[in-house]
Amino acid sequence: MRGRRHPAGPVAYALAALGLCAAGGVRTAVGAEWYAAPAVRLQAGYDDNPRFAISGGRATEVFDLAPTLELGARAPRWGATVVGGAHLRRYPRESDLNRNDNNVDVSSYYDAQRLRWSLDGSFVRSSLLGTTQGSGPQAPLVQFQSQASTGTANPSLTWQITPTDLVKWSYLFQDTEYQDEALLGLSSFRYQQGSVTYQHDFGSRLQVFAVPSYSVFDVPANGFQSRTASLRVGVMRVFSPTLSATVSIGGRRTQLSGTQSVPQFGIRLIKGQLVLVQVGTRSVPVSALNTGVTVDASFTKQLERGRLRGSFTRSLSPNGLGTEVDTNVLTLALDHRISRRLSGSLSLNLLRARTIGVSVPTSADRDWARLSPSLSWRWTPRATVDLSYAYTWTRVQPDSRIARDNVIYLTLSYRWPRITLSR
Repeated sequence: MRGRRHPAGPVAYALAALGLCAAGGVRTAVGAEWYAAPAVRLQAGYDDNPRFAISGGRATEVFDLAPTLELGARAPRWGATVVGGAHLRRYPRESDLNRNDNNVDVSSYYDAQRLRWSLDGSFVRSSLLGTTQGSGPQAPLVQFQSQASTGTANPSLTWQITPTDLVKWSYLFQDTEYQDEALLGLSSFRYQQGSVTYQHDFGSRLQVFAVPSYSVFDVPANGFQSRTASLRVGVMRVFSPTLSATVSIGGRRTQLSGTQSVPQFGIRLIKGQLVLVQVGTRSVPVSALNTGVTVDASFTKQLERGRLRGSFTRSLSPNGLGTEVDTNVLTLALDHRISRRLSGSLSLNLLRARTIGVSVPTSADRDWARLSPSLSWRWTPRATVDLSYAYTWTRVQPDSRIARDNVIYLTLSYRWPRITLSR
């Protein structure tokens, strides 16, 4: 059994950048503020179908504990933060779904007049709920739990050419690995994307931009690879002090390559007759070309006592299915301030995912919807109590299995005062 790769490299790069920014900041801005900010979230809830059973789901209580710690430094020309957190979730009646997740996020930046350099990185070890292969039409969509590890690094450089023109170069590296690949039917993958953004301001209420990009998605286990070239153009418009919107649209061209198993036949003498029979399979290289439209649109409307937001995206997303997924996501959210301490929100999320590739696993195609109202009460300046409910509906292809889930949570969040370590 080969040794497992650990995608910790991106985080190491980000930590190194944090140190470099700090070193540069000490020379350029003596007296930086170093601080620590701890916080914790406690949650108790009830889930009537945690396994997303098609029928006859088993309900259970849910308990969450999520502590976080933010360490950072701020100076006039640079800054850096490290946020570490853990997420412990317990299902008393479905103990095999208990999860222990953790994450580290690193961000840093350095300003040099018209140039701004930033580097973000993360490492996330998260629980993955999956289903075994060959499940029947009434089998629950979630049958077991595994682990996924993802490391990312995202450096960028922004150049303010003139007061109205800027160019931003950006690169994204992502390395994802799954613990039980054979059981999950998933494959570890590596994704890289480079992009250039040009933006021009026509005053304070109108901006236009163009974003050419190129990405490579690689799955070593099955030899699948895709290369995507895309171009988006868009506009950001402020219509009034209470209404603004951003719309971009573009096209992509994706070249897919991989291998596919084909049967091999031979002639055999059976009971005195020559018969053509399958004697095995062999892998042959295959390729395909896929094109599509990308869309990214959003709006924000400030209300008298709240805010209405909406967005729609259509994009190609990397995943562990051994191919890429064409994803459409629609989101609507309404926030309303009821009183000085009490506020409410209502959100609706719709998702439609379809795989593309030279050999498409149609079982990955799915439709998903979630409706979630909530109330939030600011108990003290540092403590918040939330009551939330979520209804989730999902349909999985190719047999159109439908599952529903209802969850209610009571959440207590507390953030300690920021601790200043030095000046």
